[in-house]
Amino acid sequence: MKWGEFQAKNSLSSEANISFFGLQRCEPNYAFKGNNIRDEYVIHYIKSGKGIFLSANNHFVSLKKGDMFILPRNIPCFYKADSKNPWIYQWIGFSGIQIQSFYLGSQFSKRNYLRNVSRSKTLHSFLNLFNFIHKKSTPENDVLTEALVYRFFSNLTSEFPNKLYSKKVGQKFHFNSLLNELKQNISKNNFSITKFSKENNISRSYLNKMFLENTGITPTNYLLRLRMEKAKVAISSTSKLVKEIAKEVGYTDEYTFSKAFKRYTGLSPIYYRESSHMN
Repeated sequence: MKWGEFQAKNSLSSEANISFFGLQRCEPNYAFKGNNIRDEYVIHYIKSGKGIFLSANNHFVSLKKGDMFILPRNIPCFYKADSKNPWIYQWIGFSGIQIQSFYLGSQFSKRNYLRNVSRSKTLHSFLNLFNFIHKKSTPENDVLTEALVYRFFSNLTSEFPNKLYSKKVGQKFHFNSLLNELKQNISKNNFSITKFSKENNISRSYLNKMFLENTGITPTNYLLRLRMEKAKVAISSTSKLVKEIAKEVGYTDEYTFSKAFKRYTGLSPIYYRESSHMN
């Protein structure tokens, strides 16, 4: 990992994605001199050293190793490294329609910094995300990145909550976090909704209620839809064998997959491939 690293990142998600990320070892008294009003929410973690931070309508504060600060969208900020012990920080710039809700649902919205997060799940998930997003963009890695984004904000809003923020928004966020975790598991043939609810300490009845309220269908049917939609793309755009695609979407045998696929689309995998090529 290089000092002064900066990378832009493209994402297909409009809800919660990563625009860029980086790491910098600052010189003494270094202050950012670029545009101090941003279109993203840029979260910094201080790996070592210290400095000062100021956001609009707040006082200067001294921050050090183990602290976090955020440059919120459309809010002017100033930050400067210490003259004797300049900080090293890493950052991730987030964008998307969900990010403002995550920001408002956390203590960041009160003062734009958090002290002493070094032993928190929030930091652990931030560092996991930072390390993972260096990987090459692939469909699988993009899904995992999105899931890690939601995991980070789930930890942030649960460990450092803004208790004045509405409970309804918090419930919506929790559902989105579960939804993205579900997407990670569609290729596992031993995965089930019952197992998923137990791992997340949620009863099946409450999980059903959440899915019906937010998607209009049960989690079982939602999982089926995820698998079948992924299979449709693979069948129409690749030359993979049906048994290979079946395995990729969590089925142990081709026959069971083909029956499920026909019930979902009205066509067998073979006929679906032929019809998609004709169109």
